[in-house]
Amino acid sequence: MTTFQYAQKKNEYLDAQNPFKVIDKRDIQYVGDNIYNLDGHEFEVSPMMAASIDRFIGLKSKQVKAVADVSGDEGVVDYRNYIAMVNSIVEPEKLALIADPRERKIVSAVPLKKNAIPMEGFFDFAEMFCNDNNYTVGSMNVASDVTSGIQMTLVPDNKDVISLGQDEDFMTNGFVLRWNLGAIEAGNYYERLVCSNGATEQVFKERGSIHALEEYDFSR
Repeated sequence: MTTFQYAQKKNEYLDAQNPFKVIDKRDIQYVGDNIYNLDGHEFEVSPMMAASIDRFIGLKSKQVKAVADVSGDEGVVDYRNYIAMVNSIVEPEKLALIADPRERKIVSAVPLKKNAIPMEGFFDFAEMFCNDNNYTVGSMNVASDVTSGIQMTLVPDNKDVISLGQDEDFMTNGFVLRWNLGAIEAGNYYERLVCSNGATEQVFKERGSIHALEEYDFSR
């Protein structure tokens, strides 16, 4: 990936990102029929997303069914909001809700251990990492919604290559960064440079993750 291609792709992702809102568990207000109230605006979520929010607030599907059987839909609304409030006291975590404003739907939810890491911050982080450690961006891939996650493959300027035999050359110092609003995950990838069929093969090995940009010391 050339510098121009990287800049073009970066701007494309930044322009395509959806808005997100960070809320506390206690602020998750369920209205009914997979609709949630967020800052006075109602958003519809898919059943899969509703299940994800339920897991975040500590609500199990069996509990929802039991309440629905006894108290109906209104009981489910009250119970969901009660569990969210109680669980926010026991485990005060935040959730980043990513919305599609055109469809007025919440398309993804990302649990946060600390503050949200914006996409702009991730690109700043990646560029400083490359400059400090002599890497170049090789490729970038995104989830179905760009705001839900980006994977960036970094290629070293000076490759460490080991040979284990004929057609068994491996680059050992490739690097991968994976981002979502809750974390940046970093790890090495080992690339088999030449296979018998002419293709290459990569194996990823996680090294660690950070949940706030201030956790990383760029002088390391």
